[in-house]
Amino acid sequence: MDSDSNQILALFASFHIDSPSELDKWLQIMEHAVPCRLKNGRCETEGCGEMRRALVHLMDCEQRISCPLCKQLFALFCHHSKRCKEERCEVPLCVHIRKQEITASPQMIGQN
Repeated sequence: MDSDSNQILALFASFHIDSPSELDKWLQIMEHAVPCRLKNGRCETEGCGEMRRALVHLMDCEQRISCPLCKQLFALFCHHSKRCKEERCEVPLCVHIRKQEITASPQMIGQN
């Protein structure tokens, strides 16, 4: 992992995503950062730049399955997708995750 990724991971680790308020904070940052159009500019929103760098890291990471930063991002995507109602959401994997949850639900019910 490069030093930029380590800095982002350290930032993620500094926020303990074990409380609903911290989870909401990270979800809001992610939901802002994904469509933020100030890609090369400086966005004033707290955490936007770090989240954008984390998202770029995710796209370039060759070890997504074992990478701690990618794992945290995937967890955020899953939490986001559970509450998202947008048909064409821009959050990575949101629509895919929701479709997986819909198709998995009947299978899970049948297994009980």
